[in-house]
Amino acid sequence: MDLSTLPDLCHSISAQWLAQTDAAVASEVSKGISTGQIVTLLSAAAVLILPFIVGNFLAKSLKMPTYGTRFGFILLAITASGVTLANKFPSLGIDLSGGTILVYELDPEKQAAVVESGGQRITSEDLVGPLTRRINPAGTQEIVIRPYGEQQIEIIIPEKDPDAVDRIKGLVEEAGQLRFAILANQFDHQTLINQAIEQAESTQPGTATRDMVGKPDDSLYGIWARIGFEEKETDGVRPMLVPVSGALARNPRTGAILNVPPEARIGDESVSVAKWLQTQDFDNIEVLMVINPKLDILGEDLAYAASTFDEKGAPAVAFTLTDMGSGRFRALTTNNAPDGSRTRQLGIVLDDELLSAPSIQEPMNKNGRITGNFTRDQVASLVQILKAGQLPATVTKQPIAENEVGATLGADTRTKGLYSIAVSLGLVLIFILVYYRFAGVVACIALVMNMAMILATMVFINQPLTLPGLAGLVLTVGMSVDANVLIFERIREELNKGAKARMAIRNGFARATTTIIDANLTTLITAIVLYAIGTDQIRGFAVTLILGILYSMFTAIYVSRTIFDLAERRGFLSLGMSDGVNSIRSAFAGGGQFNFISKGKMTLTLSAILVVCGLAALFAR
Repeated sequence: MDLSTLPDLCHSISAQWLAQTDAAVASEVSKGISTGQIVTLLSAAAVLILPFIVGNFLAKSLKMPTYGTRFGFILLAITASGVTLANKFPSLGIDLSGGTILVYELDPEKQAAVVESGGQRITSEDLVGPLTRRINPAGTQEIVIRPYGEQQIEIIIPEKDPDAVDRIKGLVEEAGQLRFAILANQFDHQTLINQAIEQAESTQPGTATRDMVGKPDDSLYGIWARIGFEEKETDGVRPMLVPVSGALARNPRTGAILNVPPEARIGDESVSVAKWLQTQDFDNIEVLMVINPKLDILGEDLAYAASTFDEKGAPAVAFTLTDMGSGRFRALTTNNAPDGSRTRQLGIVLDDELLSAPSIQEPMNKNGRITGNFTRDQVASLVQILKAGQLPATVTKQPIAENEVGATLGADTRTKGLYSIAVSLGLVLIFILVYYRFAGVVACIALVMNMAMILATMVFINQPLTLPGLAGLVLTVGMSVDANVLIFERIREELNKGAKARMAIRNGFARATTTIIDANLTTLITAIVLYAIGTDQIRGFAVTLILGILYSMFTAIYVSRTIFDLAERRGFLSLGMSDGVNSIRSAFAGGGQFNFISKGKMTLTLSAILVVCGLAALFAR
């Protein structure tokens, strides 16, 4: 997304930035919400509420009144996963599907300016962290950002649609320098305007610079900001975001002061001036913005930014300033409050581009909203930029190289990897069905639910599916089966002691639950450490493992227990299971119990030998 084309930014920012109660905001949003948003909200409400309604109905119909909530949670998991996966499956990582590689170069002009001012030269290594926080803040999108030499940076994007790639380009190409400034006017800033005119007249044609008007240590100084354009066309042109009437404007190429002819301001000035620009040898207009050094509000003064909705239900940006920033902001808007019928304009400048200049109607506080004719993607991009902060250096406005690449893994590797995963899953399901029969069916249902919930969650968090991620899924299946096996074997022990089916189920789950939680908790800690310190590829494995551990406990303990109780109450429960393992043990033990403890020294010695051999083989390789 090109942030320079953010449309109609903050048309009514002065009124909308005032703090409002939650009830008032809710009332405003409900008045202007669109039909599409109503449908979305109703659909979300249906997915969240209907499962519990149906669950309570089923519980009463089946004469199991205390199971309404259980049925509701299980139906919610099934419905939410099914709806999500019906609309979209997780995207594939670059190792399985290929993607796009972008190469950017640090802006040489900005680099030279930094060095001339006595600053330290920025390298591509310095951009990796800030860009990662901006593009992939959660670290789950498998986007690789790495230095490509000292002055270039490489971004590898997994299989993405063109719109998503364009959005990432916009995030990279914007430095993210946000600033609030006052649009220069002849009543308050005539001295500064005269100084700007003199500076323009003394500048040789064609050598316009972005130098300041005045000095930063003066009471006021000026900067030049180009006016942005709306994204959508009107009457064949993209309208300008800010009218030029009353502003000191200049030609950005030559630095000459502009006098837009009256005929170019007929009707809608934003459209008519945009049409007039098409007849000129320059494609933009710069206007003078006035900054008070003591009341300079910058992007770092933002404490919080998030997506929200305006009073018409359109996407907007909610923000909160820091305590120091809010104090300067209130002083700035108080000093420029209306004087009779005359008002001043507050400009919002992002990377030297004026996005809006609404009139200040009254002093403003620390909380507010940035509103306009935004799309959700535009708001999301702006929020990401504001949260990540300003980049230490800017890059070229276009990538110096852009290539579409195939999967980083060879076809044979991918085929064998996917084949091994499919075979292992199939064998596990077949074994569990044959060995545990009805209980195996319950385990398979739990496994399918587990897989669906993992994949649906990966869609929600934009986690691509990579080969390590698939390996994590297989490991999750094994752990889920292990949990079910523990439960089934405890049930078998209870049955062998002569317990009734209901008591065997209750005691079996009770005795196995503690062991399952302990075993999964240790693995969960390991997975969290892998995610915290691992590379992008290892994080793909860690994410699926974390989700699998959490959901396997839910399905193995909660879902399986509910199905067993339902089967027992309705009379179709069967606890017959194969006993091949115990039969083999009896054969080795001569019909009795196998004395493992008596073999302790031998097995310890054998284990030590194997460990030493393994270490030796590792060092030999």
